[in-house]
Amino acid sequence: MSAAPKQEIEGSDMSKRHTTNFLLSVLMIGAPLVAEEMILSWKGHERVSRPRLYITKGDVARLKKTRATYIEKSLKRFNSHAGLEGNGMDRFVVKSLFGANPHVHKSLVVETISTLSMTLSGIQETLRWGKGPHVIARRFGEAVGLADIALSLKSITPEDRAKILSLAAKIGYQVNDPGYWTVGTKKAGYLPNMTSSRA
Repeated sequence: MSAAPKQEIEGSDMSKRHTTNFLLSVLMIGAPLVAEEMILSWKGHERVSRPRLYITKGDVARLKKTRATYIEKSLKRFNSHAGLEGNGMDRFVVKSLFGANPHVHKSLVVETISTLSMTLSGIQETLRWGKGPHVIARRFGEAVGLADIALSLKSITPEDRAKILSLAAKIGYQVNDPGYWTVGTKKAGYLPNMTSSRA
């Protein structure tokens, strides 16, 4: 496990943490992001075994044997010029995990940074103006999933790694902002999907 910010978290607060916060925490530091000052970089993150969020290294090794035909078909159908939108999430992820194309790996990193940035922007817009978009939950799940795979690539540059971790951390803090989402308010439910405390 990578080094985590030393934050004391009461049990009652832990019970209020929601699904997206948990996913991001597992991806990055193993602890909910609750702090007065944002921590956007930390030691030890490069030693974390990835991927680890929706799929693990063990899963990758096992799938190479059990789903070889599916993987082969996906790799053949992949359009290297279409990117994430043109290939779809599944095919793009398969190509990134099981292919050895440097161009695709770079595209994954670019798509990851773009998706994280759009997610952060959407949350900030809600906080700033008190209105949607509220479709953050789906994009959030995609963003942290892409980030997990991008961070597992040996070809990722230190600069891109730092950028992805910083964006992911900022999103974690923003999602945990009581002004954005808090359990028990009339506007927010127990899952931050299509709702927020702000609008």
